[in-house]
Amino acid sequence: MSPPVVTFDTQSCVLPMPIEKVFAMTKDLSILSVTKKVASMPWFKSGEEGQIGAIVVVSFDNGDSAYGESVWELRITEISERAHTVAYEVVKTDEPVPASIEGLIKLRPVSMSGHTFLEYTTSFSNDVSAERIEDQKWKKLELFKSLIEAVA
Repeated sequence: MSPPVVTFDTQSCVLPMPIEKVFAMTKDLSILSVTKKVASMPWFKSGEEGQIGAIVVVSFDNGDSAYGESVWELRITEISERAHTVAYEVVKTDEPVPASIEGLIKLRPVSMSGHTFLEYTTSFSNDVSAERIEDQKWKKLELFKSLIEAVA
């Protein structure tokens, strides 16, 4: 039997806005609502903004996929104002997701322009499908495009 492995997907972009503004949208995961794939604004099922362990509910519009709209519950596992990072783990979904999923959003200031470098990594357990990894990649890229369009 082979040992468990973790699979990652990392995507990044530069946002034309200051890091403080991007971090304000990131620490409560409302940044996810910018994309057209999110059906409604994320909301706190338990806890509140800035609280480790808080549960944030996000409804995704999967378009014409077999899943239609899906609801994910994300538990915030890390918030660092100093490092400008937010991490979460998926604790519940209403669609079949066989793999465990963790997300990490890192922000860095681009000192020459006042913009923000955003890096978004998703970690999966070794039972993840290639389709799920690819889906996460395209959702991140769509999020970045929506963020850039929103501030243009």
